[in-house]
Amino acid sequence: MAQSFDFPTDTLLPGMMLGWDLRTDVNRYITSWRSSTDPSIEDYSFNLDYQGFPEIFLRNQQKIVYCSGPWNGERFSGVPKSGKRS
Repeated sequence: MAQSFDFPTDTLLPGMMLGWDLRTDVNRYITSWRSSTDPSIEDYSFNLDYQGFPEIFLRNQQKIVYCSGPWNGERFSGVPKSGKRS
């Protein structure tokens, strides 16, 4: 099971990591399936990019659909802080 964590497909489970593993030089990211019965890669991918400051990207093919904003040491700057629930 640990080896399957190296190559996630469409689901990110607790304990799994995204991004480059510098020790193994493996880039971990997730991609959408073509359909619920066809696991071939579809157009969407979700990855952590380390070029410059780390950022999370959701892409449709190569077009960026969402960007988290750069990591500022505490959180991704483009993601609003969540408030306290009442």
